[in-house]
Amino acid sequence: MNVGDLVKFSPDGKIGSLSYVKYCMRTKSQIGDHKIGIILSITDKSFLVLFGLKRIVIHQSFLEKV
Repeated sequence: MNVGDLVKFSPDGKIGSLSYVKYCMRTKSQIGDHKIGIILSITDKSFLVLFGLKRIVIHQSFLEKV
């Protein structure tokens, strides 16, 4: 994935810890109705993604390229 790519928040369901579930629910509530985001910057495996007007730092494993 590169800067400017369109992505969506897509966690895999393999990890079932309570912290993982809380993180996914919190991130989904922050994203809201904006299902597709755009990558603004990349640092190692973390991405700064713009969903609507909200900027969120998300690990690469939680994103899927559209």
